Amino acid sequence: MVVGSRDFNDVQQRSEELRECALVWFLVNGLAMNDGNTQLHLLSLKADPAPTDAGEVSFLGVHLDPILTCIDHADNSSKRVSRNIFVMRQLASSISPTILKSVHFALIE
Repeated sequence: MVVGSRDFNDVQQRSEELRECALVWFLVNGLAMNDGNTQLHLLSLKADPAPTDAGEVSFLGVHLDPILTCIDHADNSSKRVSRNIFVMRQLASSISPTILKSVHFALIE
């Protein structure tokens, strides 16, 4: 769910209303929402966003920080790729190129 407003209090209020609507929708459709794991993350394009205790969040493999910079995502992605390239170099001398290609697709792509 996405809520947009220039007022921090308005965003919080509307977010809570949407969360309640989602909870009702899940119940009506025979589904359950894990309310304990449902989180509110405030994202802003301003350098000084509204106060929040949420830091970086990873959603579907994309790392987001409260001011939507790509720094955290780039750092995490480069570390993961670097680590996997190291694994591939270690394996290169002991497995066939076909298997190494499969390892590449499994680890990096």
